[in-house]
Amino acid sequence: MNRLRPLHSALFSRLHSNLVLKLFLLLALPTVVTAAYLAVQRTVVSPTRNVPANWFDHAIAFEPRWVWVYLSLYLLNPIGPLLTQSRKDLLRYARGILFLFATGCVCFLIFPVAGPRPTAPQGDWLYHRLILVDRPYNSFPSLHAACAVYAVLYATYASRDSSRPELRKFLLSLAWLWAGLILYSSIATRQHFAIDLVPGIFLGWLAQRIFFARGSEEIISGPELLAGGEVA
Repeated sequence: MNRLRPLHSALFSRLHSNLVLKLFLLLALPTVVTAAYLAVQRTVVSPTRNVPANWFDHAIAFEPRWVWVYLSLYLLNPIGPLLTQSRKDLLRYARGILFLFATGCVCFLIFPVAGPRPTAPQGDWLYHRLILVDRPYNSFPSLHAACAVYAVLYATYASRDSSRPELRKFLLSLAWLWAGLILYSSIATRQHFAIDLVPGIFLGWLAQRIFFARGSEEIISGPELLAGGEVA
């Protein structure tokens, strides 16, 4: 009779696999994409467009304290890569992140949109630190939405060989909830218009499809994925 490995042992094995590459990616990817993101904000070469707020934007009150959830994306992003055992998958994940930001930066350059941030917003210290660094541009599409969706899709892929399907289902459901709260926070902090989220979500899905759907051991899509379930 086969017995499951203790959970802490299984997690340690996953974390330890390709550890040097994981540490390199955790340092290099944020550095590269943040530098590109901030550089584009400071190189506005086309007239900035303004997007009218819709009913969804008006329905969500401005609340700077949601910045804590907004920035929690940087805790969600590494979960999938840290659970990855395959070097090939780690490199494909990195290419997906670079694709997201390259596509986003091209859009920001040719179609710059100013976000809905108030002129003189009030908020806590973390919110003020954010707006000191992050200018109110690079709004459309929302890379926050793209990265949140891509993070959960990749975590779904990375955990496909889990021997604990019920635990996997539960944790992926929490991950989708987490991603949903990040999307909400992007509007509550007035970093984005609601309309910015739509192409961002699509971009995150597209990156997963391009780099993981073809030639993978398991094609994850449709209702099973959204439910966080196992795919037969």
